[in-house]
Amino acid sequence: MFYQNDIVLTNRFRSPKTKHLTYNNIVVITSPYGDHWRNLCRIRSLEILSTQRLNSFTGIRRDEMARLIRSLSQGLGEGFTRVEVRSKLMREMVRVESKRVPIEAFGQV
Repeated sequence: MFYQNDIVLTNRFRSPKTKHLTYNNIVVITSPYGDHWRNLCRIRSLEILSTQRLNSFTGIRRDEMARLIRSLSQGLGEGFTRVEVRSKLMREMVRVESKRVPIEAFGQV
């Protein structure tokens, strides 16, 4: 971990927009350094990013990456084709999260 730089990295710019979007800066990205921030980091490491949790969503990630590869390969003709990858990756990340969040909230559907 980077404990020496925790204070520097967590005391970043805050704006009225981020205050409203992050519920008064209570999420780990915008939370100020302190007990709350350390608890969020502990929860993130033990619960959200645990090996068991990450492995439980392997099937979803595999399916969505296969979909991404199929969408990238569609329309390829002879030679090289320029592809806008950023928008496709963002779309796939949203798809993975939109499948993962309900499963975490309500169990396997």
